[in-house]
Amino acid sequence: MAEHGISHSTREFVNAIVTRAAEDPEGFAEDLEAHRIIRDRELRLKSKRARLAHRAALEDRNGFGVGRQFDFRWGITKSFLDDIDRDLRAGS
Repeated sequence: MAEHGISHSTREFVNAIVTRAAEDPEGFAEDLEAHRIIRDRELRLKSKRARLAHRAALEDRNGFGVGRQFDFRWGITKSFLDDIDRDLRAGS
């Protein structure tokens, strides 16, 4: 993966999240450890701009008020997860 410019921390994050999702697909959305991993990564990458941990950043989100659901690029994420699932089912 290094040849694609994917950092070690990104690989660790993806591996941790995919592992947790694969271990408990039904409970993944409520997995507190997965929540922690995601929150910690956002804090590392965005610091005070991290919407998951800083209310001011959440309220200042380009006209979106508090209470409106964000998709956090879910469409892109779902596409990646669908690709991984398809490859795993194919035995890749």
